[in-house]
Parts: sequence; structure tokens; C-alpha cells
Amino acid sequence: MPDQADLDASGIDVEAFLSYRKAWYDGSIRGMDTEIRRLLARIETLGLTDSVVVAVIGDHGEEFLEHGSSWHGQSVYGELTQVPLILWAPGRVPAGRQVGDTVRAIDLMPTLLELSGLPVPDSLQGQSLLPLLDADGASGQTWVERPAVAEEHVRTEAGADDHHASYALVLDGWRLIHNVTRDEGEPEYELYDHGRDPLNLTDVASDHPEVVERLATELERWRRRSEAARLQADDELENVSSADALERLRRLGYLR
Repeated sequence: MPDQADLDASGIDVEAFLSYRKAWYDGSIRGMDTEIRRLLARIETLGLTDSVVVAVIGDHGEEFLEHGSSWHGQSVYGELTQVPLILWAPGRVPAGRQVGDTVRAIDLMPTLLELSGLPVPDSLQGQSLLPLLDADGASGQTWVERPAVAEEHVRTEAGADDHHASYALVLDGWRLIHNVTRDEGEPEYELYDHGRDPLNLTDVASDHPEVVERLATELERWRRRSEAARLQADDELENVSSADALERLRRLGYLR
């Protein structure tokens, strides 16, 4: 998809182009809403309401030149990493309950296990979201805020002309971005007010160096934990996956 420089050089009406793309995107969301409604209605018609848990989660957002690019996959800013999460389980998930806390995609698995009455392995990195749904605290469970991390890696092996790599960590109301492999003139660290600046338009790193240092330490701690829990390398996976399957995963960018 074209970036800001591409659009400026094309001579087209950039605002009209963005308006068209946003309308298409809004239409896609409306279409998904309709399909979710059809799914839930069918579950109710079949009398499966008490035995089905439905979870809907976005895998990424889209960028509309907020940071000079469009589409997705090229950064870890808020417009790409803040996604919807909807849980539906009548009698187990309170209707209309909205949670403002930052949660993680890896929290979904233990949540679904618990809603399904299945044991949650201690080895899981995520935690159940049910304490956040329990407004009265009747369950006795507690919610522990943990760092939410998003990653963007160099994608040249997936066929993309992309040499950028960065991490984002959300904690204590802040979003820290560490640009590990960065363009000339790009800062190593960026800091944003996660609640007031959801699209990350105002970098306040220079105003809060102590926050940058603290969150950078937390991010490095997360990296060490993740490295320790790392899965097998590609060459080790050849014993359990076919060469064709591995090649497809590499083309999609899931293996490097």
C-alpha cells in the first residue's frame, strides 16, 4: 500500500483517497458485525446458548497515514495494536460489561479455558480475564496488570522491502516504543500517554526520561523471559513439519 511520499508524488487527492479507504474499512467492520449477529442468532436458535462461548478478537488495526504509512505490519503504534475483544457467554459473561484495562491476546486462551470449565495450565504466559468481568469481586480472583508487548520485525525474508524493527510496551498508562532497527533520524525510544493519546501522535519521551528508563528496563526483562521460553528453531522444526509447510509459513512471515 502507498505511503505518504508515494501519495504525494502521485498527484492524486490524498484526502479523497483516505476517505474512500476509511469508508471501505468501516464497511468491512459493519459486515463483520452483521455476521457476528447471524452467528449468535443461530446459536440461540439451536438451543446452544448455555454450552457455547464465543470470542471475537482483531489481529491488527489499520494505519491511515497517522505515521506516514498505510495498511498494517510496519509499526507498533496504537492504531495497529489496539484491537477489539468481544466475549459472549450468557450467564457467564455479564451483558454490556465494558473493560477499559489493557489486556493481551495471550490472555484469551486461559479465559476460554476457564469459561469452559477446563483446567488452566500454570505454564501459560497469559492470565484469565474473568476477574475484570467480575464487577463485584464475588469470585475472589484478582487481576494483575502485566506488560502488554507488541513486536514488529524486519520482513525482508517475507518478500517485503522493510528493514525496520521495533517493540512496544504498554504499562502503567504509558506506551514505550523501542526502535531497535531504525531509519536515519528516528529516535531509539518514543513515549506516549496511552490513555490520552491512543494514536501515539505526541512523543513525550524527552519530558519523562525516568519513565523511558523504567519501561526500557521492563521491556528488556520481558525480552529475556521470552528468549528463555523460545520455541524450537526452524531447522529443528524440520523434524515435525514438511518442507512445504515451512516454506508457506516463511512466505507469510511467521518464520524467519
